[in-house]
Amino acid sequence: MRLEIFCLIWLDTNANATEIRDTEQRLRSIINHLKKFKDVEQCQKYIEERSQKDRLVMIVSGQLGREIVPVIHQLRQVISIYVYCFDKKRNEKWACKFAKVKAVVVELDELISRIKAEHKIQKMVEEPLSINIFTTSAGAGKSTTGLNGQFVFSQLLIDCLLRLKYTEEDKKELIRICKQQYEGNSDELSNLLEFLQDYSPNNVLWWYTRESFFYKTLNVALRTQDIHLIFLFRAYISDIHHQLKGHQAKNSLRVYRSQRISSDELSTLQQCCGQFISVNSFFSTSTDYQHALSFLNVPDGTNNLEPVLFEIDANPKVVTTKPFAEISAYSEFSDESEVLFMLGSIFRLKSVNHNSNDQVWVIKMTVCSENEHELKHVLTDMKKQLGSGETNLHKFGKLLWEMGKPDLAEKYFIRMIGQLPPNDLLLADLYQDLGKLASYAGDLDKSMEWRQKAIALKNPNALVGTVTIDQHTDYIHVFYEGQPIAGSPFKFHVDQVQTDYVTAYGSGLSHGVCNESCDFRIVTKDAGSGGLSVTVEGSSKAEIQCEDNKDGTCDVTYWPTAPGEYTIAVKFAGKHIVGSPFTAKITGSTLSSENRKRSQVMGGNQSEISLRVTEIDIHDLNATKRSPSGIEDICLLKKLANGSLGISFIPKEIGEHLVNVYRDGKNIENSPFRIHVDSSEIGDASKVKVSGRGLKEGYANQFNDFTVVTRDAGYGGLSLSIEGPSKADIECHDNEDGSCLVTYRPTEPGIYILNVKFADKHVSGSPFTVNVGGHGSSRLRESIIRERRAADITHIGSQCELSLKIPGM
Repeated sequence: MRLEIFCLIWLDTNANATEIRDTEQRLRSIINHLKKFKDVEQCQKYIEERSQKDRLVMIVSGQLGREIVPVIHQLRQVISIYVYCFDKKRNEKWACKFAKVKAVVVELDELISRIKAEHKIQKMVEEPLSINIFTTSAGAGKSTTGLNGQFVFSQLLIDCLLRLKYTEEDKKELIRICKQQYEGNSDELSNLLEFLQDYSPNNVLWWYTRESFFYKTLNVALRTQDIHLIFLFRAYISDIHHQLKGHQAKNSLRVYRSQRISSDELSTLQQCCGQFISVNSFFSTSTDYQHALSFLNVPDGTNNLEPVLFEIDANPKVVTTKPFAEISAYSEFSDESEVLFMLGSIFRLKSVNHNSNDQVWVIKMTVCSENEHELKHVLTDMKKQLGSGETNLHKFGKLLWEMGKPDLAEKYFIRMIGQLPPNDLLLADLYQDLGKLASYAGDLDKSMEWRQKAIALKNPNALVGTVTIDQHTDYIHVFYEGQPIAGSPFKFHVDQVQTDYVTAYGSGLSHGVCNESCDFRIVTKDAGSGGLSVTVEGSSKAEIQCEDNKDGTCDVTYWPTAPGEYTIAVKFAGKHIVGSPFTAKITGSTLSSENRKRSQVMGGNQSEISLRVTEIDIHDLNATKRSPSGIEDICLLKKLANGSLGISFIPKEIGEHLVNVYRDGKNIENSPFRIHVDSSEIGDASKVKVSGRGLKEGYANQFNDFTVVTRDAGYGGLSLSIEGPSKADIECHDNEDGSCLVTYRPTEPGIYILNVKFADKHVSGSPFTVNVGGHGSSRLRESIIRERRAADITHIGSQCELSLKIPGM
């Protein structure tokens, strides 16, 4: 487990030299996670496998830097590169072409001081911004996975954590995790010892603003929503809350914060003007506009990141539970005009506009309270369920369960069991809920164990079953605490036991959710010898697994990948067992981004420009283009029809571009070439027109279409993608008149998200929500056959046991 998003990578053939080993401690005091490489391919592989949410700072030697930098320079996760070498002038010649190369240095002290100074800025603008959105638009929903559901539950989670008692065991676990994380980092281990000796709630803001393990670990826990780590930090979160509340600003403030966000994130914010936003971390701002803006002055070299400046109007009169305060007097950096907002602070997004003077997107917001009309009702209702005053792990676990995190709920239920005396009546409720969780997971035996513990603790006689045996049809009446349970009496059939009698039970025989496991159990004990076969037939192929429990039972699991009705045939000795074939209704699930099937296609038009020089052989040439803002990209060289040398690129900035053409590292004659781009040539997504029925609705296994017109939109790449329950083949047919016809063919019905971008920006109306109807692929059949050995036989008149598996109990 890594508790920081930043990672320092050192690529050098001398990566294990004594000098580097002696320098590790100084570097790890800035960025704890340090990886060393000698081999370019291994280093490149490691970088490419990192998440785009990671932030990688690189140190490279001159020789290896020339190999790897052109390959990894455009990767989002790489944010800065430092060339540490002997020959500064020689390496500056190639390094100057890459905006992410921050410095070429020969002195170790200079290298470390540059990394330390620039990392302070990187922390402000490069750490991912984790937010939740509450929208009043129709269809947002309140499910745990919907926009509003995430917003509401994040607020309730904070409320619950602040009222949850902290234990010494929690503190020990947190310290143990930090020690493991910073093992070998003498500076941070020293900070940890100082924290254990000197920490008090009154100096929590000093610890939070100090560059140490405390800030780094807490911040990454909040930004990644690591719930268990947040749980362990809750006492310190509560201390920060009390300090902000005690120093709450008395007057209205206008504050600022700079950030770099992706084009997609900016587009989402643009579509949410007028809606509510909550921030999943403590939100640091400044009253100084220029100070906040200065963090964006350093070019980042990444094309798809947008510089934004949050402008927030904060009125203390509207604050209810999420305070904000000017903390400079209590911070390690007393000279900075820092205003800190409480974790989970709510803002209303007013506008998103581009400031052409400062070349930054300005996002204007105002502080809101939980009593805003649209929020008050839903938050009040949910908080009533949690109650007021001190809460406990049982309620915390139930909240996590409602959030769609049953595994975490189970973890905290069991944690609370370990904290209670053996005869505490609350144990029965915990056992009961653990039984429900086990049933939810399909582990019926475990569910029964937990429920039996609950019954034994509450009242050994609380569950009474009355069975009157007679041949043919009968009923079983089941009571709980004197009242019949839901569904009682239960109807069942009594018949003479045959040697080939086999039974099956479990939720997977009646219902399930697509892309999740569906389970049931088959009992072959006392059925004699014979072959057992299981067949699942439905709207998708469902993989089947059968596990022999070696006790006369076997557990069957199947995975449907599309919603619909599935027929489950269970046969023994060639004959259907009682109840077979079964019909299971499989419902659709809210697909995560990992589970949704995505198809995409790229197209578009590039500007071809003649450089007015003739070159016989262009194979040993390469070229770079530097934009007016200083960003340098590799561009494509080609021979034009008139025989002259030309380049092809998509212009993204107005002004003069410099094109350098090199042979063997040296400029050819007349290079660099100057190219002027005016406003009419820049791709403008707002001028792209899309139309057609396929933007709103479609049919499975049919071609659906719409038209995209780019003739008045300048130069820009056209990007089309569609996500949904199935892959959807996309084709783009150029009409050669500035328009194209797009067709797509999904194979399953459901809701699909259609993205249409031009010049890396969403066109008007994108992303589109498409309702695809019709029938899915033909029903597919999967079967599995198992042989069962002969088993003991129970005869009529012998004593029998009847086991009940009752859903929901």
